[in-house]
Amino acid sequence: MPVGERWYCQWKRWCLGGALGLLLVLCMGYGCAPPNRPAAMRVPGLPVVTREAGNTLLAGIGKSDITPPPGLPLFGYARARTEDATGVRTRLYARALYLEDARGERVLLVQCDLGAISALLRIQVARAIAQETGVSLDRLLLSATHTHAAPGGYFETAFYNYWGANRAGYDAEIVTFLTERVANAIRTAYRTRAPARLAIGTMPLYGLTRNRSLPAYSNNASQMGSEDALWTMLPAYRAVDPSFTMLRVDRITRTGTQPLGAFSNFAIHGTGVAASQALYHGDVHAAAERALEWAIQRHYGLQEEVIHALTNGAVGDVMPDTQTQDFAEAEQLGLTLGRHAFELFQSLEARLTDAIFLWHHYEEVPLRARHTVDDILLCQRAMVGAPVLGGSEEGRAPLYGQLPLGAYEGGTQETSQGCHTWKRPAQGPLHDLSADTDFPTTLALQIIRINDLLLLAVPGELTTEMGQRVKQAVVQAAQRTDQAVTRAAVVGLANQYASYFTTPEEYALQHYEGAATLYGSVSGAFILTRLVRLIEQMAAPRPQPALPTHWLFHPGAKIRSFPEVAVMRAPREAQRLVVEPQATPAYVSFVWQDLAPGAIQFDAPLVHLETQHQDGRWVPLFIDTIPVNDQGLHIEIRYVRDLPLAGAGVWQTTWYPQTLVSGPLRFVIAARHQLSPLYSEPFRLLP
Repeated sequence: MPVGERWYCQWKRWCLGGALGLLLVLCMGYGCAPPNRPAAMRVPGLPVVTREAGNTLLAGIGKSDITPPPGLPLFGYARARTEDATGVRTRLYARALYLEDARGERVLLVQCDLGAISALLRIQVARAIAQETGVSLDRLLLSATHTHAAPGGYFETAFYNYWGANRAGYDAEIVTFLTERVANAIRTAYRTRAPARLAIGTMPLYGLTRNRSLPAYSNNASQMGSEDALWTMLPAYRAVDPSFTMLRVDRITRTGTQPLGAFSNFAIHGTGVAASQALYHGDVHAAAERALEWAIQRHYGLQEEVIHALTNGAVGDVMPDTQTQDFAEAEQLGLTLGRHAFELFQSLEARLTDAIFLWHHYEEVPLRARHTVDDILLCQRAMVGAPVLGGSEEGRAPLYGQLPLGAYEGGTQETSQGCHTWKRPAQGPLHDLSADTDFPTTLALQIIRINDLLLLAVPGELTTEMGQRVKQAVVQAAQRTDQAVTRAAVVGLANQYASYFTTPEEYALQHYEGAATLYGSVSGAFILTRLVRLIEQMAAPRPQPALPTHWLFHPGAKIRSFPEVAVMRAPREAQRLVVEPQATPAYVSFVWQDLAPGAIQFDAPLVHLETQHQDGRWVPLFIDTIPVNDQGLHIEIRYVRDLPLAGAGVWQTTWYPQTLVSGPLRFVIAARHQLSPLYSEPFRLLP
């Protein structure tokens, strides 16, 4: 079924003497899915629209709430969960940064609080924004934080729709919902573009992460890590990529500059909170994102919104340094990361410049073609290894340790499986019955250069050592071809999801990460060689290769996850208020009757706290200049149950105060449709 249209363009080239060359625009028509393949979709190509170049760097930011209503399956921890989402603890956002240099080259860097990016979602977003922004698919970097508590069911491949969430199936409404909201963030970034300055910095951060698969990492011939004596005593903490990379962006004002925010990159799995929590949340990243945003606003006295778009790096074998996997622990880890981020942000103030050079390159590699790396064949047919059934070190599945199944780390078989070597297939003898199109059939690879930094967008999870090899090889290739590049950052889980990419040495041991590497032992090395090829081609700019005319997707069986839209026929009603100061942690809960999930706009602010002044006025509650509401870290919202009355349900919001607040307080439930705001009875926090 057609969901877009195809345009593509070749890059504007400067003629001799600095005159602007001709822009070539090629339009392609529509395509449609074959009528006898209802599970497949054909997606046509996308347009490129350009405008006259500006005189300096232009930048804009946008932010959009992408939290869906309760009731959707959760992507991450796979079938370890049993429940669909019952509500939200920290809202999910899309954050966008638009950049355009003086030559008119433009890119969009977008971060989403999602478990992964689907190729279908990215193509739909690109189609939605291309006409207005002039940013084509190859200039759009769409990345996921990898929280394990965002919705599932929006992938173009049946495998991830079936096995990636607690409930199987593809829901087109989720794709539509996410597309609209991610596109809104991008449109805002484009519409607010203005002269700006940018600075790039990197700092090492140890102690926040550790390697969860140390035996596989140690099997590598060479390993990275700090030589600091402390960390040599702690191998798991040393066997990570500590690089925290940041782009700081400020808007130029009459008196100087004003911060817009940051786009940053750090490798940390979104598994700080356990699978037992059936709430949407942004995990460690949620606290780190907000911590920097709040610090910028507070330090610079800003009322305007700023963004911290925190992307993930080579995260395959890197876990957060947590012990209990609860909200409090994940929050503290994220706040620590946010404090370090603010230190780096401040240090970049003196290095801001509008002398920005942007360049990009992109390709989609067909996996059905024959590819080799050092005479070793890349598998054309995906295979999932049996150790995946047992889960990773962070969350073992019930099947872990089952010897006949091979559902344990290191579970292999004695006979070679060709390009998959000794991998034991998770499906056993049923592996040959699965369709190739149930898995990704192409790999989207992208490089975006910003001055001396390369952003290497990879469609999955590279392990620490594989990520280090990729960065080193690409930077060396850039320097060999006289490109002024000194550093690179792997932006993982970007543009598409194709699972894990390990080194050949790690793959041989068949731990969780190697078993989840779909296309054989040289999968990671293949990514490396293609990215090196892309950077070499960037040295001598030439017309970009044509984007595909169509994409053929097989998302599998359809389900309906979004609740039915209904109209409530009864007024809102407060039901009860519970203050529990003796609990650990202390909390206050308010239960009320309201619209059912199908009738409520859940991706908009719903709950905040008010405090009463001595003169009797109720005003929004702020703690340390931060509003206490459901866009923060300490208010959760749950849908409790349906009511017999059509379109009505019972909700509960809970506040976990982190400090004692004096004076009367109350919950406020925002107005919805024709319904007025609803207030709880006043209460006080007791010491």
